[in-house]
Amino acid sequence: MIFIRPAKTDTRAQIVGLTPLEIVERAQGLWFTSQYVGNYYFEKPVNAGKGFDPHQRDFEKPALIMYGSDILFSENELVLDFIYATEMFITDINSDTIAFVPKHIIDEARIAIKAAFEERNFNEIYRLFDEAFVFLPISK
Repeated sequence: MIFIRPAKTDTRAQIVGLTPLEIVERAQGLWFTSQYVGNYYFEKPVNAGKGFDPHQRDFEKPALIMYGSDILFSENELVLDFIYATEMFITDINSDTIAFVPKHIIDEARIAIKAAFEERNFNEIYRLFDEAFVFLPISK
């Protein structure tokens, strides 16, 4: 399991919006735009998404839980869908955006994750994803 956690922010500069716990409680889907979906390349970026089941929420951390298979299909195949995303949003039951993963975080993570994959350092791939992919609330 890997986590998408709230970004650590300076509380003096925190965006006014839902709290991290409220986001985890309300999150229904993770939507992203990428040229890769299921590791198939598309000429034009495609909108894709995944849902969060009740067991994919950690209310203590708080964090949203994803599976390791969302990152690696096997030791020979890195999942490109998320690491090549240009936009990533967390939505609620009404499909309203409640949080997002900033593009610069995705771009930085892609470089590090690809380097770890080339070295076949699978623990590092999971650690990088677990630490890099953080969300920020959408302001009200």
